[in-house]
Amino acid sequence: MATLSSPQVDAYIPRSYGNDLALISSLPPEILATVFRHFIDEWQSHPANGAPICVIFTHICRHWRQVAIASPTLWTYIIYIPPRWLGVMLERSKSASLFVAYDVTVSLRDCLEQIL
Repeated sequence: MATLSSPQVDAYIPRSYGNDLALISSLPPEILATVFRHFIDEWQSHPANGAPICVIFTHICRHWRQVAIASPTLWTYIIYIPPRWLGVMLERSKSASLFVAYDVTVSLRDCLEQIL
């Protein structure tokens, strides 16, 4: 937490307050989700830790997390992700069409056991 000090006021300001002031936070959720989608379309990979790229958006701030989780199309690119992420991806993609690329070094049985 940041501290605000003045002769009249001593108060704590939550860190999330600063996020609310950022201009990107004023975008409607539909536009922000479109920005996320363009990023995913360009990246179409995953971070070194093995998490799907769309997970990045859920770690920025509360608003971005809510928008990302509520946007099924962000979770439809299932590209070479570890089996542990399959359930999350399928749950969050809801009924949206999926794009799947499978890594042959991972057992298909292991992947399916994670989601069945």
